[in-house]
Amino acid sequence: MHEGDDMREEPTAQETTEAARCQGPSAAAGFGHRDDEAGTGIVTAFGRRPAPLLSFIIEEAALRRPIGGRTTLRGQWEKMLRLGQFRNVEIQIMPTEHEDHAALGGPFTLIDASTGQRVAYTEVQDDSRLYTDRSKIRELETRYGILRSQALTPRESSTFVERLLGEA
Repeated sequence: MHEGDDMREEPTAQETTEAARCQGPSAAAGFGHRDDEAGTGIVTAFGRRPAPLLSFIIEEAALRRPIGGRTTLRGQWEKMLRLGQFRNVEIQIMPTEHEDHAALGGPFTLIDASTGQRVAYTEVQDDSRLYTDRSKIRELETRYGILRSQALTPRESSTFVERLLGEA
């Protein structure tokens, strides 16, 4: 199971390749982006079998920043809605109107490897860390559970993104 908290404005698995390119070559590299013949830029992890369980919480502010322009931003929203339809994908939005939330200290990613090993990855400015210590991973898992309860539900999040598309 891969649970990601993408409370940042950096490339994520649900971004289009266009959006990653707008942030520079290093942004598009290393995030599993590929261009397929349809030009959808679907990330290879979404097509794996068995499909991994993927859960994302995205800060509303990241959805409103038009990196790459309005057309690219609209493509981001459309892609989020498509990916959110997969049974193994859950996307939640953290509304900006919430004064605080459990990830104000920075983004983190939780990963359950197929080998059974659990790891956590955190980022703050120029400092990235990989954790394998069980107590730290439990702490971040608890924080992620709190985040999920603070964010919009997946259905509310889809409605929110549809509303953004309607406003654009």
